[in-house]
Amino acid sequence: MTMHDETEKTPPTPGMRRRTVIRGAAWSMPVIAAAVSLPAAAATTSAPLTVVFSSPDYSASGCASVGPVIVLVHRGDAAASAVPVTVSLPDGLIWSDGTTAPREFTSDSAGQIVLTDLATPANSGIYALHAVAENATATAAVTVTGSSSAPTVWQNFRRTSLDRDTTYANIPAAATPLGNNYFLLDGTLYWGNDQHVGGVVVATGVTDTIAFHGNDMDFASVLVGGVWTSYRGKDVDATYGAVPASAQKLENNYFLDDTTLYFKNTVVSTNVVAARGWHGGNADYADVLIDSTWASYAGTGVYEVYPAVPASAAPIGNKYFLDGTTLWFKNSIVTTNANAAVGFRSPDQDYADVLLGSTWVTYREGDVFETFGSVPATARALGNHYFLDGRTLFYKNTVISANAGSAIGFYGGRDGTHDDFVNFVDPGTC
Repeated sequence: MTMHDETEKTPPTPGMRRRTVIRGAAWSMPVIAAAVSLPAAAATTSAPLTVVFSSPDYSASGCASVGPVIVLVHRGDAAASAVPVTVSLPDGLIWSDGTTAPREFTSDSAGQIVLTDLATPANSGIYALHAVAENATATAAVTVTGSSSAPTVWQNFRRTSLDRDTTYANIPAAATPLGNNYFLLDGTLYWGNDQHVGGVVVATGVTDTIAFHGNDMDFASVLVGGVWTSYRGKDVDATYGAVPASAQKLENNYFLDDTTLYFKNTVVSTNVVAARGWHGGNADYADVLIDSTWASYAGTGVYEVYPAVPASAAPIGNKYFLDGTTLWFKNSIVTTNANAAVGFRSPDQDYADVLLGSTWVTYREGDVFETFGSVPATARALGNHYFLDGRTLFYKNTVISANAGSAIGFYGGRDGTHDDFVNFVDPGTC
């Protein structure tokens, strides 16, 4: 098995699992007569639950409302009432009150929830809605036709300001930021930096990918045509023909196929329960659970062993682990009051941004280093001291944009100079 995010978003970070408290309040919508109906027969709780949007595609203008958007809930062939359904918004769409956190609804007697409180950004784009109930999931696309004059350029900030005038006008605003200046849209992978201002196409036909920092440069592991390939910036760096196409990508050239862990083309272990790759000190690392013991690997060899960390803990990066609300760094408990956390590399040290009670703080090598009292508890940690609360983007305690849509923080740099970076897009002002 592998660990996956349980956060308000998204992308942010494949190959990991982060436990967090979702603070969007549960609320209900007024019932609206729907054009789609479900059978009224009573459902049995033993029948499988299914969730589907009444339409796979919705459309709206920029700065407008969407909907009504209807989610249909079946148990077997019958409408399922009183079922909790969580709806998550992609970056860009918002609830009409300006919030973005997932919200929980309850299906009515017709097995429906009706959403009338969705609002669109100014910019054009395609945005994916997600609904989850029990083990059932559904997705629908919202196509927004926005103002052609709205700013749509991806930004690359270093800490609180634009890095070397680097913007990516050639990269679609609807693309998903992967980190380290990589972006993905409809199977096309883009990348840019100050030497490739505007952004360039790296690969097409991409079916899976993950971006990360490694060896003084931006890297991405990319699956095209069933073959895993490593890109360094825009160029092919290596091909991993020994890694199965079915393997899950992890950061920093690690892959997990069932219980077999690969580093590049080499099998590291065949008895892995969970793993998370990360960058540290100009080397590739992974935190790996073998049987019931956590360990860090450097390349293909064991670097450190953490017998004190419970097997139930989730790796959040850079030797940090989260077990419920207990945060570990290596073999030591950091805090027992962590409501959310994300680990990462920041210049020369291993850090974690942690929601400690209702206050965001950062730990460095397991010790409290800074407190971010200006960042709301409702904000989502993006990595490397960046936080997104609605459309307000923070770096530490400083607001760097009041109208950010998609965003992701990352560790980057080259020529021996490294720092905290963020890619974000302004979805336009309504």
